[in-house]
Amino acid sequence: MSHRVAIDGSSETLSLPNASWRRVLLAPGVHTIAIRDYFGLMHCNLLRLDLAPGQTVFVEDSVRVAAYVAPVTQTVCTAAVKSREEALENLVRLRLAE
Repeated sequence: MSHRVAIDGSSETLSLPNASWRRVLLAPGVHTIAIRDYFGLMHCNLLRLDLAPGQTVFVEDSVRVAAYVAPVTQTVCTAAVKSREEALENLVRLRLAE
């Protein structure tokens, strides 16, 4: 399921399909990242980034099923900064899944 990514409270969101990635160029300074599912039912934690000039940051959106009681599935979404090594390892796994 695609997620919508809003940067700095923008009403214009980026679409982030499942098992995909996006490159976003941002100016140095403080930015907030909000991730929601397509229907707006599931919200991830609000992620705050303080970027230095030339800094590269990798952010992962992770969704897992926390509980299932038919017909309701409760999911937990977490947005977190990852190291370059973790991000590249995850990108390799995504390509292998294609």
